Amino acid sequence: MNYKQFFLSKKNLDLVLKNLPQIICLAFILILAIKLRVDGTFVSDNMGQHFYYESLNIAEGYRLPLAGIHISFGGFIGPLSYYIGAIPLIFVKSVYAMSFFIALLNLFAIILSYVLVKRYFGSTAALTSSFLITVSSSAVFFSKRIHNTSLMPFFIVLLLYTLLRVIVDKDSKNLVLAAVASAVLIQLHLYGAIFIILTIMLLLIFRPPVNHRHVIAAIIVFIFLHTPLLLFEVSHGFENTSAVYNGLTHTTKSVSSYEPGG
Repeated sequence: MNYKQFFLSKKNLDLVLKNLPQIICLAFILILAIKLRVDGTFVSDNMGQHFYYESLNIAEGYRLPLAGIHISFGGFIGPLSYYIGAIPLIFVKSVYAMSFFIALLNLFAIILSYVLVKRYFGSTAALTSSFLITVSSSAVFFSKRIHNTSLMPFFIVLLLYTLLRVIVDKDSKNLVLAAVASAVLIQLHLYGAIFIILTIMLLLIFRPPVNHRHVIAAIIVFIFLHTPLLLFEVSHGFENTSAVYNGLTHTTKSVSSYEPGG
């Protein structure tokens, strides 16, 4: 069946007409989201500039960092944020490319949140939540901000969606995607660890049936995405782990020497 036959078939046409108000509302929300996130200037600061240039170094092949963002109280998190930030810069080496990429990823967060809420709470709730996210001043601001944390909304929604698929729909294949989202979040900001704790708690509380192969695959993927940081830890005698631990216990020790590429 070609596209013309698909749209002209009575069954599919009736389905479109039945959902036409919802389709129009969703289209309006997405158009508004695009305008609010792309229109105007982007925002950056010293951290944003550092994030951009580290990502640009990867895109240009100058170096592949093993550690990422410096934590305020000492130590480093993983470098995955730099590698994600490098994706648009591979094609267009411009700060505008990164700005557009961040806006696009936040647009995908709205779309995925709509899919999530509609699946579990219905169309009205999905449209309402999507509209509120679209016009949220903080969501719009971070969509225009060149910063590693501006990548978080999409992966937060992705993690929540995959967890619901595992817990509610009993589909343990989604554990792999949940592992990807968790690994990314903790390497975007240390507070991402909260989502890992939340994931473990929800799985322990609800105990959904899981395929052991999916669990093993999720663990392997999570560890693999931390490979650069693990190599950094080994090459520096786990000095970074010590710095993070001491930082969490309110001491001031920090990593004494750091070469992102070594």
